[in-house]
Amino acid sequence: MTRTLALAVTAFGLAMGLSLATTATAQADDSFARWVQLADSAEEIQQIADDYEIEWDVDCSISDLTYVVVPPLPEWGAPGYDYWSAMITCYQ
Repeated sequence: MTRTLALAVTAFGLAMGLSLATTATAQADDSFARWVQLADSAEEIQQIADDYEIEWDVDCSISDLTYVVVPPLPEWGAPGYDYWSAMITCYQ
């Protein structure tokens, strides 16, 4: 079962988040694939979460996470999306 936790996601962000959550990351649209940080370990996910100040509820174990979707960064040339919220997807 997949549960997606999101904070202050816009309608656009939610639609894209659901799309990413239901498709393989490798098949994600190129324009959004660069927003996805693949994690090789729980420690790497924790570092990404710390960097982006991402939080999740206590029943979502760090070891259950496979990837996080981070906000687009200004250097990616995505003006207007700086409010797009981070999202964490858990598999349980």
